Amino acid sequence: GVTTAGNTTTVQHYVFGAGVNEIDYTEHWRHSKANLESSGSDSYCGIPGEVASLRFVGTRVRYYGFAEANHGIIALSVDGGPEILVDQYGASRENRMFWQSSVLSHGQHTLRARVTGEHNPASRYIWVTLERLEIDS
Repeated sequence: GVTTAGNTTTVQHYVFGAGVNEIDYTEHWRHSKANLESSGSDSYCGIPGEVASLRFVGTRVRYYGFAEANHGIIALSVDGGPEILVDQYGASRENRMFWQSSVLSHGQHTLRARVTGEHNPASRYIWVTLERLEIDS
């Protein structure tokens, strides 16, 4: 679930915990595996206020998930800074990088992903997803 290639560490959505390079999910996040209806697995939630947090050591973090017609908006922040709203709506299911942080000072940081309960007017619902996170050392 955690791999390093060159200067990039990848943390998959199924690496649970509160330690460094582990994702700490609040109660209502769900976790899926690939199936006939979707390509790729992810963690997902549609309950406003639920949070997934990652502690990491590095200089930048990237957030990957799935866009889809029933996906909503997630709020991302680093180290308690201002939240950036990220729309995960897409006309069809597609894995993509939704956001990357600015360059951070090297050290320990925390990425926080909060379910907003909001959605793009074209979306049918408010699901948000987390597929993987990439950290630059």
